[in-house]
Amino acid sequence: MNSKTNKSDTYPHVVIVGGGFAGLTTAKRLRKKHFRVTLIDKNNYHQFAPPFYQIAAAQLEPSAILFPLRKEIKPYPRNRFLMATVLGVEPDKNVLKTDVGDIAYDYLVLSAGTDSNFFGMEGVKQNAFGLKSVSEALALRNHILQLLEQAGFCGNTDTLNITVVGGGPTGVEIAGALGEMKRYILKKDYSAVKSEDLHIMLIEGQQRLLAAMAEKSGQRAQKYRTELGVELMLGKTVADYDGNTLKLADGQTINTYTVIWGSGVVAGRLQGIKE
Repeated sequence: MNSKTNKSDTYPHVVIVGGGFAGLTTAKRLRKKHFRVTLIDKNNYHQFAPPFYQIAAAQLEPSAILFPLRKEIKPYPRNRFLMATVLGVEPDKNVLKTDVGDIAYDYLVLSAGTDSNFFGMEGVKQNAFGLKSVSEALALRNHILQLLEQAGFCGNTDTLNITVVGGGPTGVEIAGALGEMKRYILKKDYSAVKSEDLHIMLIEGQQRLLAAMAEKSGQRAQKYRTELGVELMLGKTVADYDGNTLKLADGQTINTYTVIWGSGVVAGRLQGIKE
C-alpha cells in the first residue's frame, strides 16, 4: 500500500465563492500556482451576462450563454467545483458554511457578482422585473410573450405598455431590443397586434442616455431608440411602483403592467454574511 502523501494536498486551499467572470477567471489564473482551488456557486453553470437582454427579447436561447462550470475547470487537476449555497462564514476559524457542509480554507475569495439596486423601494423590488440572471431574463421573456398572445387573442392592448427604468447599458439594450421587436417581429408573428399598440418607454434620471460613457455614444443610442419608436423620458426618477402604476418623483404617474428595472447595481449579497 502506497502511503505517500500527494504533494498537492499540502498546498494552501483557496475557496472562491461565485462562478461569474471574477470567480472563474481567478480559479483559472491560479492553475499554475501552488494552490488547491474550490470554486463554489449555487448554480452549476457560468452565465455570460451581457446578452441577458437578448434572452428577454426572445432573440437568443439560454443555451447560447450558459457554460458548465465543471467543464471550465476540468483541465486543472488541483481545481474542483462544488454546487452549494453559502450560509455564512467563520473567519476566526477559516471556515465557510454551506448547505452541503463546512469547508475549511486558507484563503477566501468572495465574488458573488451584483444584484439590482432598488434604492430601498420595496414596491419596485416586489413588482418590477430585474435583468441580472438568465432566470430573470426568462421570466421577463415569458411575461412579454404572454402579453402579446393575450393582446392578439382578446384584442386588449392596454397591457402593452412597457416601461424600462435606467438609461445605462442594461436599460438602453433592452429598450432597443424591444423596439426592434416592435418594428420587425410584431407584423410577422403577431399580426393581430399593431405596431403602435406596443408602447415602450425609457426613463432615465440624467439628461442623456449612457451618462457614464462618451457623449457621442449617448447621442447615437438616443437617436436609434427614438427611430425604433421608444419614448424617452430624461431627467425623471422613480418613486414607487405597485404593479399597475409607476410613480415618479415629480408626482407624475404612468399606467404600466411591465416595469423593467435597469437602474444601477449593488454588490451581490450572500446569505448569512454581514456587510
